[in-house]
Amino acid sequence: MVINLHHKPAPFFLSKGKGFVGSLDKEITFPSWLSEDDINYYASKFSKSGFTGGFNYYRNLDRYFYRTCN
Repeated sequence: MVINLHHKPAPFFLSKGKGFVGSLDKEITFPSWLSEDDINYYASKFSKSGFTGGFNYYRNLDRYFYRTCN
């Protein structure tokens, strides 16, 4: 397996008025294993701290890779 360590991905763009789930006018149906209470719980946690921790992990993925190789 060949891994390109010098790959710099391009920014990800969404179309105007659309998100990851498509049109904002559609009602979202949750899977059977995810309740609306679960969504409300996670939304309350993310409203306090945001997605910064998760984004920082992926933003520094190359650095984490090199640190674990040594």
